Amino acid sequence: MRRYGWILLGLFLALVIHADWHLARPHHHGRLSFECREHWLIAAALFAAVGWVVARGWPRERWTVGARTLLLGVVLAQVVEPVLEIVLFDGRFGYASEPERWVAFGLCMAAGVPAFALALWLCAPRPESSLRTAG
Repeated sequence: MRRYGWILLGLFLALVIHADWHLARPHHHGRLSFECREHWLIAAALFAAVGWVVARGWPRERWTVGARTLLLGVVLAQVVEPVLEIVLFDGRFGYASEPERWVAFGLCMAAGVPAFALALWLCAPRPESSLRTAG
């Protein structure tokens, strides 16, 4: 599980990014459109939570595993999912590229990536040799 756990975390990040789009998108898009202006706050908190899990689970490799996790989440959410959306709902091969989606994605990334990086940096366990002992 530990070896491929980052894949599950990447899938979770993809879900977070996609859910952020549903939180942000205007009501005229139909059902599951919430038009929440502060959608990026939820994304930042969940990105930080994933960063914490990566930092604690892979302390020595946290930057590499974190980069893979983030890349997987972004590719699934912003490349694969929009193509599948067009295939399933419109019956054609294409890419959903409305401007609102890109604005929501930009805000999600602007808040989420720094929170993710801070969690990777701050949440890794300290090496035993750096802990001070009382005495």
